[in-house]
Amino acid sequence: MNPGKEYVAMIREQNKSARSLPLYMAWEFMPRPIQRTVNYESEVLDRLVKINRWQLPTSIRQLLGQPEWALVVTDRWQTIQYVNEPFEQMTGYGLKEVVGQKPNFLQGINTDLGARQRMKMAIEQEEPSKEIVLNYHKDGTTYWCDITIFPIRNDRQQLVSFIAFEQEVTL
Repeated sequence: MNPGKEYVAMIREQNKSARSLPLYMAWEFMPRPIQRTVNYESEVLDRLVKINRWQLPTSIRQLLGQPEWALVVTDRWQTIQYVNEPFEQMTGYGLKEVVGQKPNFLQGINTDLGARQRMKMAIEQEEPSKEIVLNYHKDGTTYWCDITIFPIRNDRQQLVSFIAFEQEVTL
């Protein structure tokens, strides 16, 4: 008798009460899926940190570790590069919908012009900014948003990004 056939016969005999699989489906020949737990958000953010060589103060690093904040990362020209899941939940917009846009697409006719201008001036001066503004969800409803924006510099102290920490608030 062929050794391969003997092996299959032995396996079948041992597993009569269990579900029997043909040889080509036996566990020895099935590829094992790689079990990898990936936190996609942290990988994207880590990549931005590395590529741009961010120099983050401790205060910003601590904020990044707090899950209640919606994050918006833009390049130095305020083009969105990354948003996290709390941002998606708060606004209704997904990452693919917002990458490449300016964050002001969330603002509308009832957003305070003074708050918008103060944020714009702080960004132009590469300074932090904190405002509470009226933003718009994807479905058009409004919400109050507490926004704190920080300029991010690289290891040569050049401005490379802005990061906004946002949270819906009730007034």
